[in-house]
Amino acid sequence: MVGGLSILGGFGCRFDKEELKYPPPPCDTVAVSYSLEVKPILEASCYGCHAADVAETAGAGIVLDSHAALTGFLSGFENLFTEAITHTGSASKMPKGGQKLEACSIQKILAWIRQGKLDN
Repeated sequence: MVGGLSILGGFGCRFDKEELKYPPPPCDTVAVSYSLEVKPILEASCYGCHAADVAETAGAGIVLDSHAALTGFLSGFENLFTEAITHTGSASKMPKGGQKLEACSIQKILAWIRQGKLDN
């Protein structure tokens, strides 16, 4: 102690977990763009099995690699698609054998569907 005060050097507050230190940014789902947001998510997580050139052997014949293909599939199987990416219901969990999509990615895809599945 110096003059009645305790001197602490090199100590301070810190978090051990990165997610506590820096919370994730909010997920913006106000106006979701197919080309800027949905397509990149699908490219990274779905096209490995659901692109036209591999879908017959790897993706049960389900092609999702274009706006037309995706919206065509959704027109008959929107509930199945939603269950697959949210890991709810009886649909196979997608991506098959991989990690569930990040919550914000799921929210963006679902918002895009609700917003009319625009080719924007």
